[in-house]
Amino acid sequence: MSVQKPTAAARNGRILYDERWFGATGIGRFSREVGVRLGKASALPLSGNPAGALDVIRLSLYMLFNRHDVVLSPGFNSPLVGLSRFVLTVHDLNHIDVPYNSGFLKRAYYNFVLKRACRRAARVLTVSNYSRKRIMEWSGASPEQVVVVGNGVSDGFLGARKNDVSRDPSNGYLFCVGNRKAHKNEGAAIRALAALGRYPKIRLVFSGDSSDALDELAEEFGVSGRVSFTGALSEEQLAEMYRNAAALVFPSLYEGFGLPAIEAMAVGCPVIASRTSALGEIADGAALLFDPESDAEIVECIETVVSSLDVRRELQRLGFERVKAFKWEEVARLVQHAIENGGDLGNSP
Repeated sequence: MSVQKPTAAARNGRILYDERWFGATGIGRFSREVGVRLGKASALPLSGNPAGALDVIRLSLYMLFNRHDVVLSPGFNSPLVGLSRFVLTVHDLNHIDVPYNSGFLKRAYYNFVLKRACRRAARVLTVSNYSRKRIMEWSGASPEQVVVVGNGVSDGFLGARKNDVSRDPSNGYLFCVGNRKAHKNEGAAIRALAALGRYPKIRLVFSGDSSDALDELAEEFGVSGRVSFTGALSEEQLAEMYRNAAALVFPSLYEGFGLPAIEAMAVGCPVIASRTSALGEIADGAALLFDPESDAEIVECIETVVSSLDVRRELQRLGFERVKAFKWEEVARLVQHAIENGGDLGNSP
């Protein structure tokens, strides 16, 4: 990684990047894609899980004894001291807004550590206007502190072969990308599948591993033979699943961004998604949107896409245009700008 020139942020010390967040999905992908483009920043010399309960101690000790280093985290970990030299990234407030997704320790961390950090850190980066608004409402951070840097689409999706929307989708599959967490609302996709009386052969495929809850729901609604799970997927395999799908069905109740939507668009897969939280903002007219708590609306959107080639072609065209707004190079540029313009960054202990 390389910084093009010595910045105000770095003049008294090093810029360090918390590479411990590197991974294949979600925050991990953001971390990796931004990290490899940032410039001449060194890796933060810490080990251990950055999302673990002990990391606040590790980071605090590091900032206390390395008073000239500026640290950028692509995740939500934060120290208790040295916040004027710390830039963190809060992708969403899932653990606050969807409390059944997290336990006592996670909520306590958010309320007693992260909330304070959002007010005192040099900058708080986030990925959508929706998340920015929620972070400011929840933490009291100033508008100048919270900066939207967005997300990008990886080359593996941009360079993949594109979805042939002219194929008859009635014998194909709907694709649902998620992680079996309750807020993903994946049961709604199963109920919608069961209600697709006009299309009894269409299937529903979930990314990742199965769960007892979804298996039981599919059995209850009589569609267990039409529901399957892919197991773990590489980026190349995920792109191939988008390419062959009739549509991406994204019924989530809460998203700070919604990366699968723009991944699907990049491959030319029509997108059907919730209009809640950030998804409407991210889709920006390039998807059919529904109320995720209305099975009837989900069914209507699916039937519209499956029955009309013109709709599929138009969604594909709009998706190709929309995805041009999401480039990792631009995300990295905005992150770099936030570091260089971080108020007193680098000048306070």
